[in-house]
Amino acid sequence: MKAKNMQQEFSSIIEAHKAKIFKICLGFSVDAEQAKDLFQDSCVNIWKSLDNFQGKSAIATWIYRITVNTCLLHKRKSKTQKEIFFADLPDKTGFVQHTEQPALEENLQLLYTFIRTLKESDKAIIMLYLEGLSYKEMEEVLGISVNNLGVRLNRIKKTLKTKFAQHG
Repeated sequence: MKAKNMQQEFSSIIEAHKAKIFKICLGFSVDAEQAKDLFQDSCVNIWKSLDNFQGKSAIATWIYRITVNTCLLHKRKSKTQKEIFFADLPDKTGFVQHTEQPALEENLQLLYTFIRTLKESDKAIIMLYLEGLSYKEMEEVLGISVNNLGVRLNRIKKTLKTKFAQHG
């Protein structure tokens, strides 16, 4: 593929999927700066792999796989973590959408806080689920069978519901 065409293709891919890439990075991050770093790392990895995309899956599925793998690899390398609330993220990112409804906003903050407490593999599952991926797409991204995904997703939902109930 010619360099100019590849750059144009890369730009259009990132533009079309940047919000979803950032949300996944946000789910694996402890703060906005780390999410931005993960976003950049994911974009670099997408660029490096663009020539290898064979079209065996949807481009979005392929991008999610790279993004999740980038986040998981970063987590393995990371030694120290700190917690922040979703509301503390700056609006200037352009990716975080705040709602006008305070109760809904508070629940969204709590959801992301609770997601950050999950095991890395469970984080990946719930983040892809929240992005609206089908079980089949999640299977392609994560390499986990559809049946196993269903079981794990139900457990994750139950865990999150319990955390919400304990919170009040």
